[in-house]
Amino acid sequence: MAEGVRRGGARRHDADAAARGDPAHDPAIRAAIDHAALAGTLDPLIVIDSKGTVLIASDSCGRVLGWPPDDLIGQNVGVLMPEPHRSAHDGYLEAYARTGRTSILGQPRELEAVRRDGERIPIELSVSKITAPDGSPLFVGLIRDLTHAKRLERELRLVKDLAVGVGGATSLKEAFESVLAGVALTTGLDYGEAWLPIDQGPEMACCASWLRPGVDLDGFIHASPEPGWQSEHGLIGRVLATGLPMWFDDLGQEPACFRRGIAMRLGLGAACAVPVLNTGRPVAVLLFFVREPCPQDREMLELVATVAAPLATLMERKRAETQLQEELGAMTRLHELVHRLVHQTDIAAALGDVLDASIALTGAAMGDVQLLDRDTGVSTIAAHRGFGATGPERFRAVKAGDGTPCSLVIEDGDRVVIEDVKADPRFGHKAKAAAAGFQAVQSTPLIASGGALLGVLTTHFPQVHRPPDRELRILDLYARQAADFIENHYSSREKLESYRHALEHIVETRNVQLNRAQDQLRMAERLAAIGTLAAGLGHDMNNVLLPVRAHVNALKALTARDASMLAHAEEVSTSVAYLQQLADGLHYLSMDPQASNGDAGPTDLARWWTQVGPLLEKACARNVSLGATFDQDCPPVAMAPHRLTQAVLNLVVNAGEAIRSLDDGDRRPGRIRVSSRSMDGKIRLRVADNGCGMNERVQRRAFDMFYTTKPRGMGTGLGLALVHKLATDVGGTVGLRSRPGRGSAIEMLLPAARWIRQGNGIRVRLALPAGRVRTLLEQLFEDAGARFVRAADRADVWVTPAASLDNPDLRRWRERQPLGRLVVVARRTDTNGAACAELAPVAIADEDDFEALRSAVTRSMNDQSEPE
Repeated sequence: MAEGVRRGGARRHDADAAARGDPAHDPAIRAAIDHAALAGTLDPLIVIDSKGTVLIASDSCGRVLGWPPDDLIGQNVGVLMPEPHRSAHDGYLEAYARTGRTSILGQPRELEAVRRDGERIPIELSVSKITAPDGSPLFVGLIRDLTHAKRLERELRLVKDLAVGVGGATSLKEAFESVLAGVALTTGLDYGEAWLPIDQGPEMACCASWLRPGVDLDGFIHASPEPGWQSEHGLIGRVLATGLPMWFDDLGQEPACFRRGIAMRLGLGAACAVPVLNTGRPVAVLLFFVREPCPQDREMLELVATVAAPLATLMERKRAETQLQEELGAMTRLHELVHRLVHQTDIAAALGDVLDASIALTGAAMGDVQLLDRDTGVSTIAAHRGFGATGPERFRAVKAGDGTPCSLVIEDGDRVVIEDVKADPRFGHKAKAAAAGFQAVQSTPLIASGGALLGVLTTHFPQVHRPPDRELRILDLYARQAADFIENHYSSREKLESYRHALEHIVETRNVQLNRAQDQLRMAERLAAIGTLAAGLGHDMNNVLLPVRAHVNALKALTARDASMLAHAEEVSTSVAYLQQLADGLHYLSMDPQASNGDAGPTDLARWWTQVGPLLEKACARNVSLGATFDQDCPPVAMAPHRLTQAVLNLVVNAGEAIRSLDDGDRRPGRIRVSSRSMDGKIRLRVADNGCGMNERVQRRAFDMFYTTKPRGMGTGLGLALVHKLATDVGGTVGLRSRPGRGSAIEMLLPAARWIRQGNGIRVRLALPAGRVRTLLEQLFEDAGARFVRAADRADVWVTPAASLDNPDLRRWRERQPLGRLVVVARRTDTNGAACAELAPVAIADEDDFEALRSAVTRSMNDQSEPE
């Protein structure tokens, strides 16, 4: 091949080499090598000239395309192309020769080729251009047969699609039809059936079928065996017996095929069957037919086995769903039975209800319930269903040794199942059974709670039968209900009396619990009301006390020279300060410790104690003293005042109750001490008492939610848990030390809040006209530790009315103090929104709202304090 396309210079070089005796360049040897290369090429290789004439063809053209090389050489390459490319190919070559443009060179393309016998096959074609020695173009085409790859691609897509389809099928029939259609359409089969054993027995039934559109096989389909067909021959029988797929490549040679005759008349030539396996055991068979005889296709059998595999899982799922539905129905009947028995007083009617449910469960034709007389040992029928007029009389009274299932139960106390009364030697009344119309029977004992036999529940079946274990387990539940009813019936008065006493006890207990719950509810309502009252009272007291304090300060200034008047003013000031402490304490107590609050800044312990100490003292009993000791240099605590108040209040209340829990002989004076100590950036806040203390078991669970040692109604078990949460929320910890009889100490280790600039260093400019609002704000800022300045450039906080936001001095101050805090006071009628928003102030929307004034002062002061 290489010789035919080399240039002349190369030929001369080869000739010279051959003349020198080099065998690698001998023309005969090179020709042999070229021929061997063409013969060994797996994919067809074809060389054509500019007219489309085949010049060279590899031996693989015969195997893939059906054209031996000698027959293909000299032909136009169009013989390998389907229309319209066959007719247009010469035009493609002329256009390329004229323009030099083509889209096929150097790029593999998927096309179809036509074999010599006319069959179309998918190929991948790669074309390259070479130049002949005379300068003319030659085209080399490499053809790769994609038939197997395309088939594999279709089969993989089929496996994926059917796996999804089977998984989402709502019924076995739908799943089998999907598999039959998918396999047949992919592999070219004409007809498919799915066969399943009936009740996992030897009988078979066709559950689904599929017929290729346009194929007439009605006669063959109508000739299919009826459900219940049994056969050990043919494809289905062999596959079930071996668990292996089988293939009949020519139905005419298989006389064992049960529909061979009609299959031949209708033109069916071959068949195959594939098992659906579950843990290696065939649970179904897929059967396919094709019109033409064909040899066994192992790949197709493997494909069918692969796509059929999910059907086993689906069958198990459907079987489990069916079993679950049956059990659900049985349990529903049990629930209905229990409901009926609860309201039933007639024993015959009650046992008839149990018998009806048992017959429905087992599918029996008849049944009876017999009651055992413990004195005589004779069992008599109390209820029966399904017998003729004289049927029950034959078994009206039974005793041990009578040769009936009921008598066997009386003898042994165990369930008896006779699958075939004709074949079982234990049953001695075969003629009576035939006359009554049953061939199988089961008898279940009715056992009292103490183990005594009360009676027998029997169901009869018209054919040879053994109830599955699942039904027998549920039947035991029905028998349990019947036994309970019989036992209750025998001891009704005793039971009723016992139930009455039990009910009275339950009612009495529920009344006590209800009364306690009502007491707790009333206490909770009282506490809620007190909290609401405290919040309102603290608010109103602040509204009143602040202007009073302002006026008292003014009065003290006016009476500074009159000692007598000044003393009176000082007394009034002291009383007002005490009332202010009470109001602040009520404010902290009324706030929710769990809720987020604007007033969430650090807490100065000494100042905080002056506010809440008087109220906490009120929470202690008369014989309990409450004291506090705080380090003088103790920094503020990084916890909001209201949260700290709630935590310490819980600890003080718990300490007081621990003191009250001391024995009468140990009535020492109660003592509660609150103390603080600064420790390396932390503050240890300790609440200690001399109460009853806790043992180790109580200490281990002291901080558990809802754990309490207090009597019911006296505690909720939330106090110490709340203290623990409040401490951990700010990054602190809580510890406990206690000794029984010596007292307890709860220690909260809380982070300290250190500040670059303390509150008393914050400078405030009050640019407000004289009046009530200015007086109130002066008092609030003064209480917060601020000092007032007149120089605008030195202020950290600027307070101005909304009407003065255009003040040039204010603008210049904002430029010099970008971190300063602006507080804007407005009445509800004032509007200056745009300017206000631009300056990012703390806004007081209503100057008549005291809480708004107080919150604004707190926020402006907190914003000026930055943590180190």
